[in-house]
Amino acid sequence: MISIDEEDAISLFNEMRLDGVYPNDVTFVGLIHAISIRKLVEEGEMIHGFCIKTGFLSKHNVCNSLITMYAKFDSIHDSIKVFEELNCREIISWNALISGYAQNGLCQDALKTFLVATMESKPNNYTFGSVLSAIGDAQDISLKYGQ
Repeated sequence: MISIDEEDAISLFNEMRLDGVYPNDVTFVGLIHAISIRKLVEEGEMIHGFCIKTGFLSKHNVCNSLITMYAKFDSIHDSIKVFEELNCREIISWNALISGYAQNGLCQDALKTFLVATMESKPNNYTFGSVLSAIGDAQDISLKYGQ
């Protein structure tokens, strides 16, 4: 998918399938992004199911996109479920979850997840940006964490 708008993503995906073109992980990342922007919950759940059936949950970029999608749907529990099913948690996966917590106003969970992430992975600029955003939005996080 080269530069398309969100409305066309699902119809193009369906056309691909009808034409016998098998999607790859990049197809799903673009499709999930488009579904997330439009907050198409039912379509997102359908694509998640399709990813399960076709084995694309073994692709980290697809799982990371699903974590982000569910967070944008205000369904952080589904984000956590996808995250917990990962075989290997890369920093990008941790970032998606931290950002999802922050987007859903769960700032303490974002900070706790950041602390665990730093024990398992090397944080990057996005990791710090996400957790700082969460801390900035939080009113109930003590400054003792910043020491």
